[in-house]
Amino acid sequence: MPDLYIITGSNGAGKSSIDPEYLPPNIQHQYSVFDGDLLFVQKRRELFPA
Repeated sequence: MPDLYIITGSNGAGKSSIDPEYLPPNIQHQYSVFDGDLLFVQKRRELFPA
C-alpha cells in the first residue's frame, strides 16, 4: 500500500523550501513533490496574466 506524506504548518514556515528533505531518499528521487502554493501562483498567472 502506498504511503502519503502531508507536511503542514503556518504560512511562511518554510514548508515549500525544505519539504523534500523530510521524505525518505527513495521517495525524493522517484516522485515529484506537490507544492500547492506553486500551483496556485502558476494558475493565477494563467488566468490573470496582467
